[in-house]
Amino acid sequence: EDEDEEGEDEEELGDEDLELEESGAAKAKAGEEEGKKKKKQEERKAELSAEERRKRQQQAAEELPYTFVMPQDAVGLHTLLAGHSRSNQRLILQRLRACYALALAAHHRQALEKLFALLLQRVHDLAPSPSGPGAAGLD
Repeated sequence: EDEDEEGEDEEELGDEDLELEESGAAKAKAGEEEGKKKKKQEERKAELSAEERRKRQQQAAEELPYTFVMPQDAVGLHTLLAGHSRSNQRLILQRLRACYALALAAHHRQALEKLFALLLQRVHDLAPSPSGPGAAGLD
């Protein structure tokens, strides 16, 4: 009987060892898979960061400068504003006014007066020509 009990004990220990080995192999496999997942995630992050860098570089290239040279004529103003959206055109004009503020220098008054005259000319040039009754009296 003692031998039978020992045989059963050995069988139980053998089963436990087998289970431990299987669980160890499963843990190792899970660890490998997790390592592969982490590596893929890191590769994706690297790709995204490169893509994000390109995106940010493009945005920086499209970003407007903070200072502008005051246009001297209507062609200069048109060149400055051409190719920009209305909101960017507004921002350009705001930045021009800020760069040439009277508080910064008294001689900026002449530049701002010239800008005002150029803007009036631009509005006139862009406005539709009047037509219809009474239009003759507007000239």
